[in-house]
Amino acid sequence: MLLLLACVRTSSIGEEPAETGLQRDSTPDSGSTDSGDTADSADPELCPLPVPGDVVVPGPVSGETNVPFSPPTPGWALATLHASRQIEAAGTRALPPSWFFAIGMQWRFMDCGDYGDPWDSGQHRRGCMNIYEFQQWVELTRLHPDWFVQSEYADKISPSADEDRAAAGVWTTGWYLVSALPEIGYERAGAPEWVEGLDDADWWLVSALIHRHTAWTEHVGEAYACDGEIVDCVNEESGAQVAAATAALHDAVAGGSCYDEPLTEADVEAYIGDLEDTWPELDWDAARAAQPALTGSFQADAGAVLDAIDDSTSLRMHCSGSGLQRYYSLDCW
Repeated sequence: MLLLLACVRTSSIGEEPAETGLQRDSTPDSGSTDSGDTADSADPELCPLPVPGDVVVPGPVSGETNVPFSPPTPGWALATLHASRQIEAAGTRALPPSWFFAIGMQWRFMDCGDYGDPWDSGQHRRGCMNIYEFQQWVELTRLHPDWFVQSEYADKISPSADEDRAAAGVWTTGWYLVSALPEIGYERAGAPEWVEGLDDADWWLVSALIHRHTAWTEHVGEAYACDGEIVDCVNEESGAQVAAATAALHDAVAGGSCYDEPLTEADVEAYIGDLEDTWPELDWDAARAAQPALTGSFQADAGAVLDAIDDSTSLRMHCSGSGLQRYYSLDCW
């Protein structure tokens, strides 16, 4: 139920995956991202992999201030890093792992693994990242029917409270963004250039709006038409809170507060198992066989773990070319 990443793209932007079966890379080892390429603005000697560690987020986050944050499980750390790398490899403007955590914190959907305050609102059962039936999931099943199956919605994206389904929520969030960005261009000339020209905080805000309301929302239109500060033009406060929380987590990473809990073989197997649940057609035995020896450090091991998954399975985020044309008369960027 997760959809995560790949350092090498199988298809170029605008290309459609094969009509039958899942997309696979015919040229292995054609440019994997090594573990140091995702450090973004962080000091690579402090945090080669920019996953935030323990930090207090000033807030507000879901209306709360001074929120204690810590990645709840190694699965969350792997999923957010994986999705971040795959988004960038798909040719879409990058998002740091911190953004995915900020999304989960803001809308209280990280509670699906019973992680405690402030993510303990037990009434939510639709997935960790606010992915639900009549929004992102339906559009993904329409654009990528070979990858996402509508009938499997309940099992893939809507876990019970005691399940750690980080991969499902994080991957779906990332994949939807890759698929939805071209929709911003609908009747908006220069939209790709506009996205690339946003500063980080504005990009994190706009991405949060897309995630929360889809790319068709009036809030994206407000941001696009804004002549001043986007945060002042958009009448949607939670997106700004996501951007602020992302900035706080991202700054902590840049200062050396990075996630580096021990990564074990059991952690890696659990993560691969979550991906296998989502896409059983891929060669997960090959992914297991390709796994490197672990040193026990997330920062030292996670990059090679994800490279092995991507290279052996050819799991790739990509934009749906013909799907966008068929349903929306749009092209991939």
